[in-house]
Amino acid sequence: MRIYYLLLGLSVAIGLAGQSLLKIGMRRFSGTELSSAEAGLSILFKAIFSLPILVGGTLYVIGFGAWLLVLTRLEVSVAYPMLSINYILITIVAWLFLGEPLNGYKLAGCLLIMAGVIVLSRGIPAAPKPQAVAPPAMTSPSE
Repeated sequence: MRIYYLLLGLSVAIGLAGQSLLKIGMRRFSGTELSSAEAGLSILFKAIFSLPILVGGTLYVIGFGAWLLVLTRLEVSVAYPMLSINYILITIVAWLFLGEPLNGYKLAGCLLIMAGVIVLSRGIPAAPKPQAVAPPAMTSPSE
């Protein structure tokens, strides 16, 4: 069962890396105005073939595969809220590496998310303990 929690963590980490690369890849288009649908399609076409977007998208696909494996064994009501850890981690990564501001509102939101994840994790059922199997009783041939 622990492997599925490791896969869940992997899915979170890969999603974090993928999202960070998508943001890095789209920075070069931050000054572009979307004056028409054609301009938007042009930006998307150029972006899709940039290295950060390609790698970020690939990471998303790998993370999605890990997530599918998680869903084979963990309850979705337990696993899905754990993905919200991405909100906390991306806030920190954006502040540390992407130069985005971090203020009290963002910190308060992160604390609320952590509290919610902790509360929801209390609903995780304990793993069943293996029970010893008694050996079959010996009977005599006369019985």
